[in-house]
Amino acid sequence: MTDPKKVSASGRDRRQYPRAPMKIQVNYKSVKKGQVSSLRKSLSQDLSAGGLGMESISKLQQGQMLAVNLFIPRGKKYVKVKEIQDFSQDECRITPVLCRVVYCASQRKNKYKLGIQFLDLDKENRKVLRDFLLQCQLIKPTSRLYT
Repeated sequence: MTDPKKVSASGRDRRQYPRAPMKIQVNYKSVKKGQVSSLRKSLSQDLSAGGLGMESISKLQQGQMLAVNLFIPRGKKYVKVKEIQDFSQDECRITPVLCRVVYCASQRKNKYKLGIQFLDLDKENRKVLRDFLLQCQLIKPTSRLYT
């Protein structure tokens, strides 16, 4: 398994985008060899422009594809990113995204920490995610990400 913390030889984090603690609902199905799993529910632990971290009761393989629904909060004036935010489903917009498992690390009995990379969003949902990331100050207004 790949180590969940991507640290360079100098000890600095090599992630492409900054992450912030964020607890949002994540529903997902894993796709493996044409087989689609039943719907599973989780909560993110952190979020970035490139993906998210979440917990799973299932061990998933590195590189495995996931069909994910993110529950992106809507209508929030300000989101504090120094602490974990928790949003109810009623306050959210469901945003589907194709993802890939970057790592799966055992945390405790029957619990795994997953690193998930965003791969594909349609135009409308790119805007939803971009607006939310701007609001959380995880990207700058000049960023061309998700445009």
